[in-house]
Amino acid sequence: MDIKSADVGRLWSLHYPNRKTDRGADQMCKFLCHEIINVVQETEPWDGDIADRVRIVLASLGVSEAEFHIFSEEASRNYQLRTPRARRHQ
Repeated sequence: MDIKSADVGRLWSLHYPNRKTDRGADQMCKFLCHEIINVVQETEPWDGDIADRVRIVLASLGVSEAEFHIFSEEASRNYQLRTPRARRHQ
């Protein structure tokens, strides 16, 4: 799927609120996170750190920084719960 930067914020605001009840919305948020990370990686480096680059990219795409970080943590936690190693230690 090819997505324009201008669409990221609109799609995020449409799917983020439904991510916990709609698997399709959750998958779209995961896809958008990957797109956001790609934009951050393609952004020219400057004297700021990676957190500054993420903050600037999120603002330019119209994505809430708080929502992005909440979703990233939720996705990471869910991934850890599904891995075989995590299940062995339960």
